[in-house]
Amino acid sequence: MVYFSGHNEESTNGVALIVPQRLEKAVQGYNTINDRIVHLRLQNFMNTINIIQIYAPTTAADKAVLNDFYESLLVISLRETVLRSVPSREITIVMGDFNAKIGRTAEDDDLRRIVGKFGIGERNDRGERLLDLCMESINGRQHMPSASS
Repeated sequence: MVYFSGHNEESTNGVALIVPQRLEKAVQGYNTINDRIVHLRLQNFMNTINIIQIYAPTTAADKAVLNDFYESLLVISLRETVLRSVPSREITIVMGDFNAKIGRTAEDDDLRRIVGKFGIGERNDRGERLLDLCMESINGRQHMPSASS
């Protein structure tokens, strides 16, 4: 099954998750946040798993489109939307194509804690922005009440 959000008639934007048929019964919900972000909720015998799939604008996109995209990510991660509504006991996976290069992070303990130590190459502006968002999201998440409290 394909869970899609985007423009059906255009070939711009759009993001999807493909769930194998054997896992289809585990799907508890699907929410399109916008044409670049979807949220799928799965329940297995032990856990609830929230998958947030993201597709960032390409490098051909103008700056306003990129700014709107990052603002929507900030809303999702720090304000009263998807991540804030997920109880802390549930597993949340945020993944996607961010069209960014985060570069090497081996020297930075804070960044390694978030994205691991195996980045390669040099960080670009989008990578810097993505890492800033990750840091803000983690710091903000530590200071907000969970949905289970």
